[in-house]
Amino acid sequence: IDIDIPLYGEPYFSQLLKKKIYRIKIKKLKQIKASKESEIKYLQHIDDNLNKLYEYLNKKKIKLILSPIAIPDSTYRGLDKQNQKSITLLNNKFKNFASNNTNVQFLDVMNKLIFNNDHFIDKCCHLSKSGASLVADEIKQLIY
Repeated sequence: IDIDIPLYGEPYFSQLLKKKIYRIKIKKLKQIKASKESEIKYLQHIDDNLNKLYEYLNKKKIKLILSPIAIPDSTYRGLDKQNQKSITLLNNKFKNFASNNTNVQFLDVMNKLIFNNDHFIDKCCHLSKSGASLVADEIKQLIY
């Protein structure tokens, strides 16, 4: 939705209105069921981009550390099956890519993070001080 107001800048009310309209539209959309074909495309997209990144970093002799999507367990369980599957597919792809390529490591911190809500500052994925410290310690172990 594009609402143009002929003023310098955009008033707060206009931004609020756009957000409200957007939220209403999103709620009306039905989730499209993922097919086997879309799963294959999703995984191929991940593969293509991981390989590009790997080739670039390898030329520069830079180690790649892949980190999983880590969200609180209660948030994960609240997601629909399709979103849960997309997270699992991505995390597994990262883990397999790391095990099959030199100079790539997988930062396997998910189980240390997800079952402790104190490691997050919200229900999404933003780490608290304790969560960030845990991840930093794990990274330190990987690089030293």
